[in-house]
Amino acid sequence: ILRIAPIEIFAKEEEAIAKANEAREKSGDLVTKVYPVNYANVNDVKSVIETAKILTKRGFISVDARTSSVIIKDVEQRHEEYENLIKAIDVATPQVSIDAKIVEVTTEFQKELGVQWGVLWKPDKKINIGAPGIPGGVGFNSSNPLMVNLPAVNVSPGKGGAIGLGYITASQIFTLDLQLSAMESTGEGKVISNPRITTSDNEEAKILQGKKIPYQTVSSEGTQTAFMDATLELTVTPHITPEGMIVMKINAKKNEADFAGPQVLGVPTIDIKEISTQVLIKNNDTLVIGGIFKNNNAFTKDVVPGFADIPILGYLFQHKSTVNSTNELLIFITPRIVKQL
Repeated sequence: ILRIAPIEIFAKEEEAIAKANEAREKSGDLVTKVYPVNYANVNDVKSVIETAKILTKRGFISVDARTSSVIIKDVEQRHEEYENLIKAIDVATPQVSIDAKIVEVTTEFQKELGVQWGVLWKPDKKINIGAPGIPGGVGFNSSNPLMVNLPAVNVSPGKGGAIGLGYITASQIFTLDLQLSAMESTGEGKVISNPRITTSDNEEAKILQGKKIPYQTVSSEGTQTAFMDATLELTVTPHITPEGMIVMKINAKKNEADFAGPQVLGVPTIDIKEISTQVLIKNNDTLVIGGIFKNNNAFTKDVVPGFADIPILGYLFQHKSTVNSTNELLIFITPRIVKQL
């Protein structure tokens, strides 16, 4: 039906309808309904309804935290709107499972890994954090799904390596597991930790791996033992995009006590490497963080009892050796969207 009339007529009719609705709201009976809230916070739901200003002047809203319910008392015709709004905001928050592998590898295995995965791959852009003039150990090129170029940097003694990012597609995860298993069997490295944690969308997840190192301090009260954290701390905050991709805010920090360096009252210096970044990654793909180096220094002394104490000639009956080695910590982070049952 097509109705033609002056605009003033339509305006008057709309005004009359509004007045009629207002009269019904003023005179209509108030109905109390209880709306259970399954996923959202009841106080947040209450705040949304109040902010939307859809309650009538006679309407009233309260919450029951014990039963996780919202209680609304208002005229009958408004309750359908309340029900629809609560259904729209009371939805389960998506969850993300984060699988992290913290791996310590020899520099030779790191090179082999990079050659196998990074063959003929020259990234045009890299994300590097480290000493000036030292190229990053890992690069990322979004136009190429094949992914890691680990041996791009050789770190000389005394230099700090750069921390970089790499990328592994989901189809390569099986190959990665095989490589890590082979690495452990040949003694070229070991998986230090394989933590798994599940967190809600936009909620921070933290993984801590390390130990407390005791050291002696001297004060006016005497000698005391204190402890210093030597840890690898990984903080990840995931966000699921409407397209099913995952944005991850990542902070990786490695603290290591340097007892070989200068000390103040027995307190060693702290060697800190840290990276903070935000990346967009596909579900089930893996992000690689490399360039976190660990120096291992060992001193041994073998002597022949008695003979080694002979002045001058005693050096012929003892053997000293110093072994310096540099291993790299690789962190593999794989986010997976948890399917709702």
